Amino acid sequence: MATERYDVVIVGSGPGGGTMAWRLAQTGKRVLLLERGDYLPRARENWDSQAVFNEARYQAPETWYNAKGDAFHPGLHYFVGGNSKVFGGVLLRLRERDFGEIHGPACPGLRPRIARRVPSQPVCRRASPRTSGRKAG
Repeated sequence: MATERYDVVIVGSGPGGGTMAWRLAQTGKRVLLLERGDYLPRARENWDSQAVFNEARYQAPETWYNAKGDAFHPGLHYFVGGNSKVFGGVLLRLRERDFGEIHGPACPGLRPRIARRVPSQPVCRRASPRTSGRKAG
């Protein structure tokens, strides 16, 4: 059996693991991405929150125990793409205007506070290279 060598091994193919694997692969690293589950089957019910969550269509059939020894079902889904792959099918579909200016009395001054914090984060600078990375004001 041949031995494969990797620079990085990432456990979990959800948004965090998948993004990290993609970014590291762009730098020339040999990346192994491990996932516990298989590909999510294509089915109409994937977009039905009733089927996915209330009927636990894809939920892992395992029991966990808390510190007191009480059994519970954690509601996990083991698929390529992680739990977010399942949750993404039932999330609200936002429109472009949903990311625009926030209006109304509930959020006065919120946008400037966000603008001061967000561009200072390194991930945001890579995602939006036109930002300076310096805090406003």
